[in-house]
Order: sequence, then C-alpha cells, then structure tokens
Amino acid sequence: MTPTSQQLTNQNYDLLSSIRQYCDQIELKDKDYHVFVEGSYSRDSVMEQAKDLLKQYPDPSSRPALFGIPIGIKDIIHATGFVTRCGTQLPSHLFQGQEASCVTRLKKAGAIIRRLFNPENPIF
Repeated sequence: MTPTSQQLTNQNYDLLSSIRQYCDQIELKDKDYHVFVEGSYSRDSVMEQAKDLLKQYPDPSSRPALFGIPIGIKDIIHATGFVTRCGTQLPSHLFQGQEASCVTRLKKAGAIIRRLFNPENPIF
C-alpha cells in the first residue's frame, strides 16, 4: 500500500485516494492498538494536508522526496498544530514552543504530518 517514489512522481498517481485508504487502515487498526493520542487524529486534517501538497506541487516532476508520505510524530516531539504532553498528564502549555526542527524538515520534504503517537504504546 505504500507508494514508491516513482509512483509519487507519476502523473497518474492518485494521492487523495491513497490517503483515504491509509486513513481507513488507521481507523480500523487503532481500535485494537490505541497508539494514537486521544483526539489528535483527524481524517479531515490529513486530507487537507494532501490537498495543500497537490496545490503546492501540481507538477509531479517537481515534488519533494517525501511528497504525500504520511509520517506519525510521537507525543515527545513538538509539532505545530498538535498538543504535546510527552506522555504525561501535565498541562500541555508546559511543552509548547517552537516546532521541532525534524518536523519542520519533514514538512519541507513533502511529508504529511499526522497524529501523535502515545509514547507508551508500540507503533504498528
């Protein structure tokens, strides 16, 4: 199900369809695994990021290396637009600040940043 870099630069690659399928799998599997921070996942947000990428890079040959690849960020790394708690019950404002540089670089490379993972649970 994961597209190759060749598929991502192919004019016929349907990013939105691929992201819909990916979201379907997340929603199905998270019922059993509970790896996501409660309330941090939004299918609409993931789809909006994909649409924004398509607008920003309409020409497949100019797409960055991680174009359209969903990347999950753990709750110990701050990403703008997500609440960061580092797996604690402490107030989230204690962990807010500048977005982690690794997240910023992922976004610039075309990644779709999705929800944060619970640090205490394994990632599937």
